[in-house]
Amino acid sequence: MVPSPGQNLSVEFSSKSEKSRSKLALIRANWKDRIWWRDVALTKMVKPLMEARNDGIYVLDESWNNLIILDACRYDVFAESIGGSSIAGKLQSRTSLATDTGEFLVKNFLDRKCDDVVYVSASPFPDKLIRERVDRLVSVWRTHWSKEHETVLPEAMYECTLEAARRYPGKRIIAHFLQPHYPYIGHKELNVSKFESARPVEEQSSGRGYKDDSVFSLSAKLIYANAMKEKSRHMKAYSDNLHIALPYVEKLINALPGRTVITADHGEAFGEKIGRFLPIKVYGHMPCMRVRALTKVPWFVADPEQKSDLVFEPGPSTEGNLLVRELTPRYTYAEEEKLRQTIASNT
Repeated sequence: MVPSPGQNLSVEFSSKSEKSRSKLALIRANWKDRIWWRDVALTKMVKPLMEARNDGIYVLDESWNNLIILDACRYDVFAESIGGSSIAGKLQSRTSLATDTGEFLVKNFLDRKCDDVVYVSASPFPDKLIRERVDRLVSVWRTHWSKEHETVLPEAMYECTLEAARRYPGKRIIAHFLQPHYPYIGHKELNVSKFESARPVEEQSSGRGYKDDSVFSLSAKLIYANAMKEKSRHMKAYSDNLHIALPYVEKLINALPGRTVITADHGEAFGEKIGRFLPIKVYGHMPCMRVRALTKVPWFVADPEQKSDLVFEPGPSTEGNLLVRELTPRYTYAEEEKLRQTIASNT
């Protein structure tokens, strides 16, 4: 039975009425919440203006055989951390197309069919957004979720990435680590609440979109609210998360054949202001919020054959100076070198 024009109009008015009631309910529930009002202002007024000046790079067009993505990794924190590690290579910066993971995936992969890419992911977002865009998607979050830490640990990403490289020789490998994105390993008191582990992860990957770039959407707001009050503690926990991941990143660099680049899908904000004339502070990350803390990401071209001559691009952490450091490996590379040769012989 075909509805009459009058019926259609009635449905339309009903729908508008429901939306109005929903908006009013949201306002009533949050009218005293300063963070909520800030987010509304950013979403409705600021973000559309900022998105117009997007000059980010398309990572698929860059030169690499293996791309290691550190989720929400700031350039300045990475520069400081890599300088204290034994990872050799050249650090530069790039401008990301995105300021959250969902936006990063959509803008880099939406119009592409990447038959040469195997995507190994600790994040659930690729499952929803780009499964049909890559040759293989290895969903590490499904198989190696740590209930204790409420995240995917970096050692699991290391093992699964090596297995993917063995299984699919000759493919470009993307390894998407969750760190330094919270939850902060070893800082449970800052993660606010007990997450429901796999259940919200499944929901995020199966139909709720990507506008809230958080595997743990129920707790994200509280974590960033606490970050406003205890910025130094949160930044230390964030930095520690990166330090936990870097040894496994280093092992990957020395195991995978070809050119390996370390980068981030976006950065992380800890109270940076949007601009001189709009002094609203930004915490965390959200799509289309193009502040420098979120768009400037590391682009580190690893050099596993040389364990010295680490070169920094002038940046926030180096105060414009060129740093060259002699670095000593923390451990022997015999096992990783043997594996790297084995994989290379199969390509």
